[in-house]
Amino acid sequence: MSENYFSLLQLNICFSIDLKLLEQNYITIQRAYHPDCFSSQSDKKLALEYISKINKAYQVLKSPLSRAEYILQLKNIKLSSYDDQCIIKEVFQVQESSTNLHNEILACIQNIENFFSKNDLYEAAKQTNKLKYLSKGKTYAAH
Repeated sequence: MSENYFSLLQLNICFSIDLKLLEQNYITIQRAYHPDCFSSQSDKKLALEYISKINKAYQVLKSPLSRAEYILQLKNIKLSSYDDQCIIKEVFQVQESSTNLHNEILACIQNIENFFSKNDLYEAAKQTNKLKYLSKGKTYAAH
């Protein structure tokens, strides 16, 4: 069984993570396993592969959307099962105003945190889908 991203970065599986601790653990592991710290080519190659996994884990866990999607994936929850036309309509309305969009994204992240803390995976998945659509709207509005 391969390690999950949380264990790779020495964190508990939880939506509400300490981002400073995430970064500290990431930097510590980067330093400890930097390929230049190893002499043999095989050890350097293994270190490079490990660092690649650590980089991917860090990128996923530092983003609230990616982190929520990843936790749901670990729990075998498929987001496509939770697509909700009402959410999509709501997101389109929110996207009309960038201030509303920013506030809605923050509220959505808070909702995801609350639902994960209650282990309500159904609602966490719905809110994660909403955050996904809102984030796409934020990217679109920035262009």
